Amino acid sequence: IPFGAVGGYRKSHVIDNKYNQVYEIDLFLEHQWADDLWEVTQHRSFKPARSPYLPETPYVVNNTVPSEKGFTVTLGNFKPDVELKNLTLNGVPLTLPEAQNRGVKINEVQHPNGTKDFVLKVPFDNPLVSVEYIGAFIRRYTLNITYPLN
Repeated sequence: IPFGAVGGYRKSHVIDNKYNQVYEIDLFLEHQWADDLWEVTQHRSFKPARSPYLPETPYVVNNTVPSEKGFTVTLGNFKPDVELKNLTLNGVPLTLPEAQNRGVKINEVQHPNGTKDFVLKVPFDNPLVSVEYIGAFIRRYTLNITYPLN
């Protein structure tokens, strides 16, 4: 049975702080026969089958363009069962609605192959962003992001 066959489903797991996937399918066997005593006899058997855990490496892409005056960060390649429910920005834990109320844009980008990315946009002038003045007219903007995923 190929990984991803129709009728099965993928599940995401975190094992030892590493993102893994497993593919599961429920197998069904029905055997029917007839003999002199019975018209039809049936034997049904159900057996769940599971692939080994397949490690996946998520990626983080910093798409920040300084002239756009904000951070743009992409976290991805997750299967549909993975959800971003909250995040932590520079040590401040926020639910997604709280983050959006504080000027943070969070988009979920779906891909044709069924995977998805999360795109985070935070303006440099957002109070959640740390600013350090390091010289004449030079500023360093810092944003530490923690993505807890379900």
